Amino acid sequence: MRRAWRALGAYLASDDPFVAASNTIAFLLACNLPLYPLTLWLVTGEHAMVTFLTALNAPVFLAVPFVSRRHPLAGRVLLIVTGTINSVMSTKVTGQVSGVELFFIPCVVVAALVFRKGEYAWAWGLIAAIVAAFAALHDRLGEPLQTWAPDNYAGLQRANAVSVVLLTGFIAIALVRARLADKRRPAAIASRPMA
Repeated sequence: MRRAWRALGAYLASDDPFVAASNTIAFLLACNLPLYPLTLWLVTGEHAMVTFLTALNAPVFLAVPFVSRRHPLAGRVLLIVTGTINSVMSTKVTGQVSGVELFFIPCVVVAALVFRKGEYAWAWGLIAAIVAAFAALHDRLGEPLQTWAPDNYAGLQRANAVSVVLLTGFIAIALVRARLADKRRPAAIASRPMA
């Protein structure tokens, strides 16, 4: 078991604090996506197998550290793009009335905090893309694949809101710590291009 934990730690680790934080966030999301349908079942008491579609992006999140090892910037971008796509998919599956559109917020927070000076064009471009995706798709995804009894929606909204608050807090702490660690890095390393 220790060997497995060490291997996981090595897979998520990076000398670049932003990459290490992104890898950790991606791993957290990959682990939680398969549990999301269970959360919905606990909240509503209704079996909803179709909600497992919301976990389809888990392997892509798990691939973020692999991509980051080869191209650090691409790994960070992949995290944001995958999170945005997952938010869109989840909205189609569970419907915007479930409050799942709130998951666009952590995507914006990652895009705002995961890039260093000199990469802000990526931050603004991705934030614009997330906002455009939300604006273009809001009220336009058609009927959700899964519906629940009307009295279950308040519980779904509450569960999604709590999840978004916790995820956004975790992301903010991880990326603020990464920013502070990046400032402490030797100037020669910190200024090295992270392409």
